[in-house]
Amino acid sequence: MNKSSKRLWIIALCLTSLFSICFGYYFSYRVHEQSKSKLDIIQDIMENEWYYGLDDEDIGSTLELKMILAMQDLQKDPYTKYLTSLGSLSDSYTGIGVTINKYGDYYIISEVTSKISIDAGVKVNDVLVSINGETVKNKSLSDIQTMIAQRDDIVLGIVRNGNEINDTNTIAINTRVTSYSPITVFTKEYNNSVSYVQITEFNLDTADLIRDYFSTLDSKYNDLIIDLRGNPGGYISAVQEVLDIFVRSNKVVMYTVDKHGSVATVKTQDDMDYIFDEIYVLIDKNSASGAEALAAAMDYHLNNVVLYGETTFGKGSAQKTYHFEDGTYFHYTYALWKTPFNETINHKGVNPHVYDINSGISSISLYEGEFGLYDYGDGVKSIQNILKKTGYYTGTVHSFFDVETETALKRFQEDHGLNNTGVFDESTKGVFAKLIYDDEQTFKNGQVDTVLALFN
Repeated sequence: MNKSSKRLWIIALCLTSLFSICFGYYFSYRVHEQSKSKLDIIQDIMENEWYYGLDDEDIGSTLELKMILAMQDLQKDPYTKYLTSLGSLSDSYTGIGVTINKYGDYYIISEVTSKISIDAGVKVNDVLVSINGETVKNKSLSDIQTMIAQRDDIVLGIVRNGNEINDTNTIAINTRVTSYSPITVFTKEYNNSVSYVQITEFNLDTADLIRDYFSTLDSKYNDLIIDLRGNPGGYISAVQEVLDIFVRSNKVVMYTVDKHGSVATVKTQDDMDYIFDEIYVLIDKNSASGAEALAAAMDYHLNNVVLYGETTFGKGSAQKTYHFEDGTYFHYTYALWKTPFNETINHKGVNPHVYDINSGISSISLYEGEFGLYDYGDGVKSIQNILKKTGYYTGTVHSFFDVETETALKRFQEDHGLNNTGVFDESTKGVFAKLIYDDEQTFKNGQVDTVLALFN
């Protein structure tokens, strides 16, 4: 081979190598681009090329959060969600340990769940009218949270036993609770040998509290009422521990079934501690999750249990929580659970043996917003229903805010000391809420009285 041919051969080899390198780079780039999902590509464009991305200093985090929220399907599954804090999923709570509900222009205390507030003298059905001397009249719940936040000394102004607002008592809570384990068990005894146990939630110490109470009972208390009305659930381990008190070990509490069909069984671990002659379990439409699991399991394993009330909420799904390093969480549904009867209660609920359903005004939900003449929708329908049940509206419930509805509302407002504008405003809603709360308490107390009369 002469020098000229050799030179041409080297040039051709170099060109071939360069072409191969360029082609390989281009091919790998295209493969990489094609391997990226649409989501990756759009996120890259939004972060690096989107003009309005300049308005956000941390556009990557903003887009990530929006994508996470968009992936949640709260209509199909309201329990799968991204959380910045665990809130009620935790067994530690902040605040002063009371639950309040709108009650006229003020708020009523419907639950007292911390020892510090109980020791201070706060009672259920106290009407909260002020905090540290500042009125809560027509304040929002977020306003009240702000009034309590970051305070070392809280002074509650309360009205008790139906007294007038100007007959206000003060209760000082001198040490603000920053973290506490809520009290979930409330007890009472009746003269006819019946014990009453209300479980408001299933927390880690719930079973211990029940055992502590049972250990103090006189042997004459041989019948039991377990009140699960309004109980939203809690820890499944706590449900299992409560069932341990009543049934033997190795009994099924529930089955869980994941998307792959894998079945896991939750069983009791300890032998029963206490035997009662008759047990009535009170349930309602707000008894959910763990409350439904306990009711169904007691019904299955014990032949002396009567479920009393109405069909429960129907939360038959099980959740887990993934903890991220930045302190946020992803709480998601991983399985459905079944009762020991091997039945799902999801969207169905647990049916009582004896139905006692509240058809009063507390069975009606109030809607957010202001409603007036010519408005239409479910909010108007609830207004008409309440006006009808209280004797002010005699027309047909049809969800249309007509002149007849306006006239009825004006009469209601006048009779209750409100401005008779015929508009359903916040003040009117507060009076409706008061009527609903009072009706609900009357109904619940009546249920207990009815059950007491049913014991042999």
